[in-house]
Amino acid sequence: MPVPVEPTLTEIESAQETESVQNAQTARPVVAVLGEPGTRGALVKLLQDAGADVIVTTVPDQLREADGMVVTGGVSSLEAYEDLKAKDAERVIGRRVAGGRPVLVAGAALSCLFDSITVEHPQMGQVQVQCMGGVAR
Repeated sequence: MPVPVEPTLTEIESAQETESVQNAQTARPVVAVLGEPGTRGALVKLLQDAGADVIVTTVPDQLREADGMVVTGGVSSLEAYEDLKAKDAERVIGRRVAGGRPVLVAGAALSCLFDSITVEHPQMGQVQVQCMGGVAR
C-alpha cells in the first residue's frame, strides 16, 4: 500500500502561484464609465463585448477603484466641461493619473484636459474657458 506523501512548502507555494495566475487571466477588468446609470448604452455594450465588466457611475470611489475609467464628452467642449465640473471629475481623473491608473478621455471631454479652450458661445461669441489643465498642446 502506497504511503501518502505530504507536499513540500515549495510545491504548495508553486500551486498557489499557478492558481493565482489562472484567476488573474480569467478575471474580467472592471471599467467605470463616468455618467448617470442607464446612459452610455452603446459604449457599455462595446466594452462588455471586449470582455470588461462595466459600471456607469458618478460615484468617486467607484471611479477611482475600477481597473479603468472612460470619460466621454457631450456635444460641445463647453457642455462637456460643465458636466465634468458638476461631477467633480477633475479630482477623480487627477488621482487616477497620479496613481498610474488608466483613463480614456474621448470626444468633447478631451479638450477639457487642456489649460484653457476657446469655445463659441451662442450669445457671447468666442469665449476663453479655463479647464482642468495638465496637457501640453
